[in-house]
Amino acid sequence: MSTETKGRKCAGKRRYRTLQQALATVERLVAAGAYRERLNAYPCQFCGGHHVGHLGPNTGRRKRT
Repeated sequence: MSTETKGRKCAGKRRYRTLQQALATVERLVAAGAYRERLNAYPCQFCGGHHVGHLGPNTGRRKRT
């Protein structure tokens, strides 16, 4: 696992080399009491790795027009 993200949009986030590593972190967080529905492992377009984050409050909702 590498955290070299200096100068990128994902600076300060932990980078996982594989989606499986990121998902394992999600599982550890859930086992520690985090809500699975609020966590997301996702690929990063800036560093090529994967990150774990919280879903925003509007994720999955349709925008009103």
